[in-house]
Amino acid sequence: MLFRSVGDTVTLYATASGTSVQYQWFKDYKPLAGANSPVLAFVGIQGIESGLYHCRMTGLAPCDAVSTDTAVLYINRPIEVLKQPESKIVTKGSTVSFELAANANFVITYQWKKNGVDVQDNMRISGSKTPTLVIREIELADVAQYTCVATGPRNCGFVITQPASLDVLSVGIVKGPDDVTACEGSNVQLTVNAQSTPVGSTLSYQWFKDGVKINGATSDKLDIPNVKSTDVGSYSVEVSATGNVIGKAMAVSAPGVLTVKPKLIITKMPIANVLKCVGDTMTVSVTATGSNIHYQWYSNGNALVGDTNATFTRIADTVTAITEKKYICIITRSEE
Repeated sequence: MLFRSVGDTVTLYATASGTSVQYQWFKDYKPLAGANSPVLAFVGIQGIESGLYHCRMTGLAPCDAVSTDTAVLYINRPIEVLKQPESKIVTKGSTVSFELAANANFVITYQWKKNGVDVQDNMRISGSKTPTLVIREIELADVAQYTCVATGPRNCGFVITQPASLDVLSVGIVKGPDDVTACEGSNVQLTVNAQSTPVGSTLSYQWFKDGVKINGATSDKLDIPNVKSTDVGSYSVEVSATGNVIGKAMAVSAPGVLTVKPKLIITKMPIANVLKCVGDTMTVSVTATGSNIHYQWYSNGNALVGDTNATFTRIADTVTAITEKKYICIITRSEE
């Protein structure tokens, strides 16, 4: 029996003694057209040429015809990789497997390689000489390009798979939400900046207030419109990687504290149309609720120097009566 691979050169010989010997080669007991010499040669042989070969030799009468023994020619087809190993993104400590599927009409042996170096089985790694390589308790040192060499017997050749990369995923918070002090009724936006390694992994977000999940808060920004006292609290966000990831990689930000100041409300307006005679004392006052309140009185749109209290007093004289006619107070609140 002859084992050869596709593409090989194969030569069969038939030898006989006598006069005017004629030759006829047969494949699977059927004559081969044009095969009438002592040598039957195949250049770049193909799988279809596997079969049973013999040669019948005849001489001049009254000599009988004789035949060679039957030669069995078996052509091994090349190894075909039906499924290439796929790249994986995993989290530290998880388990990953690389798989390939190969087809041939002979027994295939396998050897996995890491960055071109043979992988050996150990307490964490198994299947280094099988179609499936398993790596447990993934470490950063496992990050590499993995290939597998599938080899046939003797001269049947080999094939190397496409490389499959193994990356260990991590998620980090670059900047968490800031502490914010806002006035009641204003709008607040909290943000987080996170990144993953390797870059390009999809990140998902979940915001929490005082440790309780906020439904629907699943972006890198949290908008709180028209804040009120019930919005006061500590806000944090959980960031995790999604997609083709084995295991779970996540990070939780430090909390950002939201403080809400009561709305500034005027509870008593100054009395309008206060009429005084020259020489009389005029007192105007306003009352407001809130903390860190500052007052500034104006006359005809001009700030009155030194009039920075809730109440201000004027003596109506001939100058005041002419130049100061309309009084307003602008109330502001400073940051604590």
